[in-house]
Amino acid sequence: MDYQFSHRLRVRYSEIDGQKVVYNSHYLTYIDVAVTEYFEQVLSQEEASRFDYVLLKLR
Repeated sequence: MDYQFSHRLRVRYSEIDGQKVVYNSHYLTYIDVAVTEYFEQVLSQEEASRFDYVLLKLR
């Protein structure tokens, strides 16, 4: 089965530098938003309640 989920996110002015590049620290927030939206839109309430996700490590 193909993966079909996507979520649009507007990058705000405070999240970019003078060259309009997103600061690295904001990518973790974007990942958190995407995971939360996936759980709300794709999984049923019962399925979502089985998960307790945590970002353990980032290299």
